[in-house]
Amino acid sequence: MSNVAAILVLVACPLNSTHCVSDPVRISTYERAQECEKSMPGEIRRLKTPGMRILGSCNTFDASLMAKMKPIDVTNRIDPAKVKRTDDAGTAVGFQDKIR
Repeated sequence: MSNVAAILVLVACPLNSTHCVSDPVRISTYERAQECEKSMPGEIRRLKTPGMRILGSCNTFDASLMAKMKPIDVTNRIDPAKVKRTDDAGTAVGFQDKIR
């Protein structure tokens, strides 16, 4: 059994612009990259977004890494007032900085 899986990420781009919206419009996972590539045209056609073109990308990843990840509790809310946005020197702290 292979540990390689694939994730399909679809984004919407305005027809008259060179940039795309920052949030994906759909994300789907597949056991094999071939399944992802095969389903992508249908997934793109299924998204009817007026004035937007949909772009997609299949990305492979090692599925065994998922077993090591801590599950996300979506019921646990974050209080924005308690989020530390700078370190002690006043430098902005990003998500990547916090997980290192």
